[in-house]
Amino acid sequence: MRKGASNAQVAGEGCAALMSLAFNNADNKKRIAEAGGIAMILSMLDVHGASNAGVVEQGFAALRNLACNNDDNKKRIGEAGGIAMILRMLDVHGASSAEVARLGCAALRNLTVNNDDNQKRIGEAGGIAMILRMMEVHGASNAGVAEKGCGALINLAYNDDNVKRIGEEGGIAMILSMLDVHGASNAGVAEQGCGALWSLAYNNADNKRKILAANGVSMVERMKTTWASNEDVQTNADGALSNLR
Repeated sequence: MRKGASNAQVAGEGCAALMSLAFNNADNKKRIAEAGGIAMILSMLDVHGASNAGVVEQGFAALRNLACNNDDNKKRIGEAGGIAMILRMLDVHGASSAEVARLGCAALRNLTVNNDDNQKRIGEAGGIAMILRMMEVHGASNAGVAEKGCGALINLAYNDDNVKRIGEEGGIAMILSMLDVHGASNAGVAEQGCGALWSLAYNNADNKRKILAANGVSMVERMKTTWASNEDVQTNADGALSNLR
């Protein structure tokens, strides 16, 4: 990818190759990171991302796959400035590209699984507002953005400060809106939306009050009925209801 600095096509294709190599391959995830691949991806985003949404898509997809089920890579990406880069690129292209929005939310979701530092970084960098913005712009027309956005909010809500931020920044209304639009037709949105409400209502009286006032219980019950045979939806719905009753 040495030519990537001067050629956006090379940068995009290189990121796409790393994305494919890292997909469900633990050894390649390790090899890519140890060879400086994370820094290279971030460099390509820095050089070409502002002017090329395609490079951003491929770079986000590569970071998403590298962070999936790899604690070391989550740490590396966070410490290398990857979160700031993702948020910067979402700010540039997220409103005009649903795919950039979806992949950005997916990358943030994977980076926050069992990683307290990244949860904190994203919250303090305005990442919650950015995720909600992506859901507002694209969520009604794109179930993938709705699902990945709700998934990112679940993980961010393992941080008490983020639980408060999500509630104060309109996250509860947004989650319920996504469930209303997509929950009956998309199990992933139903599962992630109920999971987000479960996390937000845990030991937080303000969020619980907001969810109850917005008829959140009836929405969760609707998801339970609609997806009666889906174990993941049932688990998250039951968890949400247990915190709301």
